[in-house]
Amino acid sequence: MDYVDHNYQLSQKNKIAFGIIAREKRISATDLSKILQLTGEERLRSYTDNLDKMHLIARGGVKKGTYFQINDTLLRNAKSNIVTTLKTIEPYALKALVLEDLKKHPKSKISQMAERIPDVELKEIIKMVYSMVDKEIIKEGSRSDCTYSIK
Repeated sequence: MDYVDHNYQLSQKNKIAFGIIAREKRISATDLSKILQLTGEERLRSYTDNLDKMHLIARGGVKKGTYFQINDTLLRNAKSNIVTTLKTIEPYALKALVLEDLKKHPKSKISQMAERIPDVELKEIIKMVYSMVDKEIIKEGSRSDCTYSIK
């Protein structure tokens, strides 16, 4: 945060949003709106657009699936000792991680996978597993008794 304060001119709104994004590592637009306590009329764009234009944050996803994270080049330039985490994992890497987990632990529930991959948010794992069903993995059972295996 000190590096950004010294090298960029940010409004108070931008500093608040940047601080929250830095703290969370990766945050969805809906979660950021909740933390900022924005009502339906207030827009998140006024908090994040300048950060995006200055390439301080990276934006991904579309509409309600939009997420924000600190730009990797900013982290390299700041030479900070931020701990590496799986929270910012790319979808293709998460897919490979889920497949690897299912190779080692076939017939696993999503909750079991989440325990073995602790840094990744549960909703990210759920979204990835659901997108892989019938393509790379097989779903057995229904609802709370559902297990997954590789095809």
